[in-house]
Amino acid sequence: MNAGTMRDIITVESMIIDRDEMGGQRQLWNPYWRGKAWVRFSSGARKVENGETVNTMTKKVTVRHHPRFTPDMRIDIGGLKYRILSMDVNRKDMSVTFSVELINE
Repeated sequence: MNAGTMRDIITVESMIIDRDEMGGQRQLWNPYWRGKAWVRFSSGARKVENGETVNTMTKKVTVRHHPRFTPDMRIDIGGLKYRILSMDVNRKDMSVTFSVELINE
């Protein structure tokens, strides 16, 4: 892996469940790891679902290997949140490549 390609700063966030005094639950996202990554465009589309225009964007994000990344985390790239679709661990290059999709909130 060429370190010169890792020019983007990303934050990997992990989810925790918070409970209130009435027993209700809500999801909170906490920063888990912040570092440099190689981010590249993979695909994108604009479609109409339920009468609403939805823009989908998929990217590939490569970081140096970190053994505790899990698919239920999400990635923040420049303030935009992406859900992890898949993870490919490359033990030879000591890297992890995520396929991520923009979360339309």
